[in-house]
Amino acid sequence: MALSEPALELDGVRASYGARTVLEGFSLSLAPGEIVALLGHNGAGKTTALRVAAGLKAPSAGKVRMLGRDVGRLNASARARSGLALVPEGVRGIFPTLTVRQNLETARPASSEHGNELDELLEEAFGDVLVARANQVAGSMSGGQRQMLAISIALRRHPSVLLLDEPSTGLAPVIVDRIFGVVGELPARTGTSVLVVEQDVSAALRIATRVQVIQTGRLVAEFSREECPPPTELWRYF
Repeated sequence: MALSEPALELDGVRASYGARTVLEGFSLSLAPGEIVALLGHNGAGKTTALRVAAGLKAPSAGKVRMLGRDVGRLNASARARSGLALVPEGVRGIFPTLTVRQNLETARPASSEHGNELDELLEEAFGDVLVARANQVAGSMSGGQRQMLAISIALRRHPSVLLLDEPSTGLAPVIVDRIFGVVGELPARTGTSVLVVEQDVSAALRIATRVQVIQTGRLVAEFSREECPPPTELWRYF
């Protein structure tokens, strides 16, 4: 497949919950090795866009593609096997009654040319959680430690596309900086593409290659890193 194909593409997506339409004609593309921040107010459709991409929400119209391949008929498990990983909001990506080691063992690494680099990056960044707390029950850790574990589980599968839903929620600024530092290194070190939904606009802008703004289910603005206005001005697009 040509490298010019988007790593992930949502094309003209419509998605509803009952009578309420959340996404209407929504389109988004994520290039290989790119970090895109999807920003918008609460209820704008950001999480629904991630759920559609991950196969957790079926759209009533539109296409979802990975590297040009239509994956609309694939369920969430099949999309995960195809190289897509989602870290949901609220530290839900872990098994709280299992130890850290057992949690990591649930993630079966796929073959990947960047697999060793990913594993090394995780150990460098989160070794105090993954190694030093290997025998600790995951649910007994702090919120920041659990979020590091959730991201590690997702990355242990060596995904080509990582979806992050509000990774900074409820975390101390020092932990947010640590997590976003790792995410920001992914494209250069592992080739992983990242789509991040985030309310902390300043944190998102530090790592994003591009910024897309969603409002009431539609894309209303898009900026490159160089063109993006500061957070105080970006809010007017929400």
